Amino acid sequence: MQMLDTLQSLSRRPALGMVMAFIPGIFLAESHPSWTVALLLSSFTALALLLALVASFSLRFSFLLKGIWSYGLLIFASFSAGYIANYYEWRNVERISPWGSGQIIGRIVDTPQHTERALRLPLEIVYADSLPQRSRWMLYLYAKERSNLTPPKEGDTIAVGISSPRLLHEVKLPSYRSWLRSKNCSGTLSTRDSLYTIKYRGEAGSLQEKAQDLRARYLQRIDSLPLSKEEKAFVAAIALGYKSRELNGISEAFRTLGTAHLLSVSGFHLAVVCGFVFLLLRGLYRYPSLRHLPSLVIIVVAWLFATLTGFSAPTVRAATMVTLYQVALLLALPRDAINLLAFTALFLLLLHPGYLFDIGFQLSFLSLLSILLFLPFFRVPKKGKWHPLLHYLYQAIALCFSAQFLTFPLVLYHFGRVPLLFLWSNIPLVFLASLIIPLSLFIVLATPLLTYVPAVQHLVFSLLSGLLKGVSFSVNYLIPSSEVYEKTISKSELLGLYLLLFSLYFILCRVLPSSRQRPFEAMKTIPRSRFSYLAKSRKQHLEFLNNKEKSDL
Repeated sequence: MQMLDTLQSLSRRPALGMVMAFIPGIFLAESHPSWTVALLLSSFTALALLLALVASFSLRFSFLLKGIWSYGLLIFASFSAGYIANYYEWRNVERISPWGSGQIIGRIVDTPQHTERALRLPLEIVYADSLPQRSRWMLYLYAKERSNLTPPKEGDTIAVGISSPRLLHEVKLPSYRSWLRSKNCSGTLSTRDSLYTIKYRGEAGSLQEKAQDLRARYLQRIDSLPLSKEEKAFVAAIALGYKSRELNGISEAFRTLGTAHLLSVSGFHLAVVCGFVFLLLRGLYRYPSLRHLPSLVIIVVAWLFATLTGFSAPTVRAATMVTLYQVALLLALPRDAINLLAFTALFLLLLHPGYLFDIGFQLSFLSLLSILLFLPFFRVPKKGKWHPLLHYLYQAIALCFSAQFLTFPLVLYHFGRVPLLFLWSNIPLVFLASLIIPLSLFIVLATPLLTYVPAVQHLVFSLLSGLLKGVSFSVNYLIPSSEVYEKTISKSELLGLYLLLFSLYFILCRVLPSSRQRPFEAMKTIPRSRFSYLAKSRKQHLEFLNNKEKSDL
């Protein structure tokens, strides 16, 4: 009976088991790539599927054995899929021989970014003198910017002489090597005597290039705002995800305070935008004929925001998860937060297994998982018992603290330092960012209309300037008292910390009194058994959801 309950519990979250098997397959393909193993796994998976098909028509197997066989087959197929998908992607990244200096021609495939030393350009190699094995390759070119040339953009072609190339396995810093691997880069290049020529593309061809051109037009509107260069750079980063050279000083201050995630457009920024839209449309839930409209609008807004950011990877991940949740809401399907998070990760890893090596991908999903697991332990009191300001402070502290449980070891592993003031610095800066993001987007989108209403334009600009001064004051006030804990941990220590944290979580779930709701059950938006929603009629189920949403409101 206990085994049956365990099997039913696992069957409620099939995506969780699949992604937990898919990830080891990716790691195995990264450490021991072999076409023989890929072929064997493909053959075994096909044979197991055939046997499962035969066993499904047999009456000799009990329900329990069929369930164990089906779930085991699902896990094995996921593991095989992870290995095969990453193996074929690894072949395009690692199968390259060292080469010397020479002339290359490459096409810029992503947004150029400014660093302290140079302009970083992601290139796809079109031609190379000393690269006989591949005619096209994804590389990163570090080229010094020249004032007599228009800054390059995605889709442009650059011809340059290179020197001192470094292949991926020659990069010593693990975090930087993982970041390059997540971008499908085979290595890094540097220019020779800073001589290069650029052939600018014409009209945008791909959807990505069109999104980049759209963002460039809105960046010009930000440049016309009556703000300082640093404030313009901050608004461009927090609203459109564009990082310019003027942002370097601000980025260092935010890293010291542990709030660098605010300068990288990610799920937080999309959550702020979608939350603002939800507040505007929440009144429509009272009307049965319009109750589905907010979900449709939120999906459209999520992908419009992803377009404005140039389809950056973190925004696309967040928009995908928002879309899946809203689709489940529209179709009145059971919405399990953990299963939805796992399905989003599985979907993205199927498209690009290299995402697993992206530090941003790891931190995004681990922070969400940490919030889902540990936030329910902090029983947030009702608003009626607390002052609204104290209620906000409590929620902010609980949210920030719960997000750090699973991200703290990973930050130590990759960066070797953790700001000790992150808990207090996030409270004012996250609050100000939550106001600046929608206000900046409103200004960027409505600038042509605001010119016809000078009073409103002056009011909006003054409000944005006041919020930016609040950010500057908060940073300048917190920086002198900030401290950083420095400690580098190994992979074995990282695994040990995660084992300890998950053990602590399951122990806390066991020792909680039965009168309190357990966190693992609180993760589900609508707790129900696997097939309970099928037992009800469509009308009854929709009435149940409507009453649940009204009670939440």
